[in-house]
Amino acid sequence: MWKRNFLSTKALIVLLAFLMLITGLVTEMVFAKEKKTVVMLRWRFKDRSEEAFEKVLNASGFEINWQDYCADEKKDKLVEIIKGLDTSKIDLIYSFGTTVSQVLKDMIKDVPIVYCIVSDPVGSGVVVSWEHSGNNFTGASNAVPVDAQLKALKRILNFKRLGMIHNPKEGNSVMWKDQAKAMEKDFDFTLVTADFTTKDDLESAMRTLVDEKVDAVWLSAVSAIKANQDILLTAINDKKLPSITAMTDLAKRKDKDSALVGLGPDYYKLGELAGQKALQIFAGKKPTDIPSETLKSFDLIINTKTAEKIGMKIPLGILKTATEVVK
Repeated sequence: MWKRNFLSTKALIVLLAFLMLITGLVTEMVFAKEKKTVVMLRWRFKDRSEEAFEKVLNASGFEINWQDYCADEKKDKLVEIIKGLDTSKIDLIYSFGTTVSQVLKDMIKDVPIVYCIVSDPVGSGVVVSWEHSGNNFTGASNAVPVDAQLKALKRILNFKRLGMIHNPKEGNSVMWKDQAKAMEKDFDFTLVTADFTTKDDLESAMRTLVDEKVDAVWLSAVSAIKANQDILLTAINDKKLPSITAMTDLAKRKDKDSALVGLGPDYYKLGELAGQKALQIFAGKKPTDIPSETLKSFDLIINTKTAEKIGMKIPLGILKTATEVVK
């Protein structure tokens, strides 16, 4: 009798242990994070937009397996990276910039792609329209209308000759140049282009600006400028030339030479916007049904340290309307 009760108790303990084990496994299965493999494909170094995109996805409840690649601004390397991707194991691709997105559009059709920092997604052919991409793309654009940038600079300086740092090898740069040329009459100015692709072009570009007697310099949102910002901004400020850019971080530099005026979207917020679109895809929405967007408002950044260095006084009214005044 005692032996039978002992065996029954032992069997009960084993049963309870088994049930606890099963319960634990079920609980783990229920609460386990869904895994997603995300490829981050960059043209150049990582900036705040990528940081924000990563933060949104990492905080989303999904377990993200990140695969980070950088093309180092080399199209051949970009193509080789894309060729080496196993798309059957990828849930989403993050694409930085126009060049990367254009190449991806031609090479990958079966994986959702979220772009960020594409100035003109429709004009560059990345998407068919802002509302519906017509393909496997959606994303966040850093577009700032050229007329808005010109108006901002005109408020500070009634320029007649505007120098543009122009990369003839970059599609966005050509697009911005054409748009600005079309506005010469309306804004009463002449556009002067100074070609710049790498730092080896600095001397000739600066000579063009000086020889052409430009009143100010426009730094459009292109990779060649971003990658060489230090040498460009130092050279421009040394020539006492006011500068404006749609890349607001170039106007926020406190310990280095900075652009005088920045008008554009916050890149961190753009990365967050791109991240939210990625989450919509994870929730089952097709990229073509997720509109491409830019931010609803732009930041106006005025760098008074640069103003002091180039010997320019910023009107008080402009300073009062600025989103940020860098001192």
